[in-house]
Amino acid sequence: MSRARTITRRTLMTGALALGGGVAFGTWRLLTPDANPVLASLEQGEASFNPWVMAEPGASL
Repeated sequence: MSRARTITRRTLMTGALALGGGVAFGTWRLLTPDANPVLASLEQGEASFNPWVMAEPGASL
């Protein structure tokens, strides 16, 4: 008969800490907004909604 491997308290705590830390880091990274590099180069009257969309006054499609 095979013997089931037992999980020690130390192994359980280490695994729980690693899992909790990963979830906490992932949540923080997901909720932290990315910087918009276009904001530094905007002129008067221009707007940037994100790094891919810019609006200029008087511009048409």
